[in-house]
Amino acid sequence: CPACFCPCLTYASNVQRLHALNSTGQPARDPGGANGDCALYAGLTVLGCWGWVLGRGVRRGVRERYTIPGSAASDCLATSLLAPCSLTQESLELQMEERRLL
Repeated sequence: CPACFCPCLTYASNVQRLHALNSTGQPARDPGGANGDCALYAGLTVLGCWGWVLGRGVRRGVRERYTIPGSAASDCLATSLLAPCSLTQESLELQMEERRLL
């Protein structure tokens, strides 16, 4: 599970992939994770475990895109207490749509 070893890469990739799907309706051309989003997530995580604050927005975006039930509270709990699981779940949701579009 890549999100267990380097969650910032998975987070950044999810951000790029969700943005591409929302703005173009197509999968991201190169959803590489080593970018500013990755650095910000890593920095916030290292400086006090605050990466989950960023993760909340992506999780909400994925939930809204696929009409997945949930709430702001459940997003907070998932991204703060189960960050690798949350990131992986979001990645798999995005992957299902990307495969369908290819």
